[in-house]
Amino acid sequence: MSARTNKPHEIVERALALSRADGCVVIADEQSTANLRWAGNALTTNGVTRGRTLTVVATVDGKEGTASGVVSRSAVTADELEPLVRAAEAAARGAAPAEDAQPLVTGVPESPDFTDAPAETSSAVFADFAPALGESFARARAGGRELYGFANHELVSTYVGTSTGLRLRH
Repeated sequence: MSARTNKPHEIVERALALSRADGCVVIADEQSTANLRWAGNALTTNGVTRGRTLTVVATVDGKEGTASGVVSRSAVTADELEPLVRAAEAAARGAAPAEDAQPLVTGVPESPDFTDAPAETSSAVFADFAPALGESFARARAGGRELYGFANHELVSTYVGTSTGLRLRH
């Protein structure tokens, strides 16, 4: 299981299945970014990136209340998934009870798009901007100025699952 080949909803389900805590919330944020960078009136780099951040929130019930532990990592591999879950559980066991702890949400219907692929951007998002940038470079050169900067377009799809059955995608 790699961050590039596994579906986010599968990662959420696997992490929940690994949990031994009294409660567990797993959040997978899938990032898709397109960018342009320029310096000295010239385009220097452009590209598209993908990334994933996985956050595990473990809750542990005790006689004085419920404690939680949160661990978040990027680019989690199959071998790192269980240690991530265990780290959140250890953090919960080592934490004091939270004064504002509430039970995890129940009874919410699953998002119909929970198993859908994450949204993705592409360099096409700059189709109108890039030619205008070229014109700006020409005007800046003619005026004795230099332009430096960047343009960034990012989409994030968030998958949330809990040990109480909540399954949402935003």
